[in-house]
Amino acid sequence: MPKPHKIAKRKPTRRKVTPHGKSPAGSVGGRIVSRLTKFTKALESGETVSDKFTVRTIRLNLEPTAYDPATVRKTRALLNLSQRLFAKFLGVSLQTVHAWEQGYNVPSGMAARFLDEINANPTYWQRRLQSAAVAHKV
Repeated sequence: MPKPHKIAKRKPTRRKVTPHGKSPAGSVGGRIVSRLTKFTKALESGETVSDKFTVRTIRLNLEPTAYDPATVRKTRALLNLSQRLFAKFLGVSLQTVHAWEQGYNVPSGMAARFLDEINANPTYWQRRLQSAAVAHKV
């Protein structure tokens, strides 16, 4: 009859832990400190940082659309709102919406950005309006 194999038990090793019970190297804070230390050393040594680390450049086109009167009216029609309700929804005066739709004025950058968002996802904004509607007793 063959002899059973003995399995050697490893003695547990104690890891250093933070007060929160995580190992410093594995914690988010530990990794941040470690990587910042490496980055600092690279800067101090005069190394080209982009050779040693991943460097990303992101370019965004954040220019809002230029709105003419017809496009403002079309955007308002997407939400099926009167000029008065559209103005209230956008946080501008009725006169402002009227001026946009008559071509006396153009939406500011921030207003144009909001109009862009409405045009990008009209269903979302229709639902938002429906959820904001309050029953009014006559």
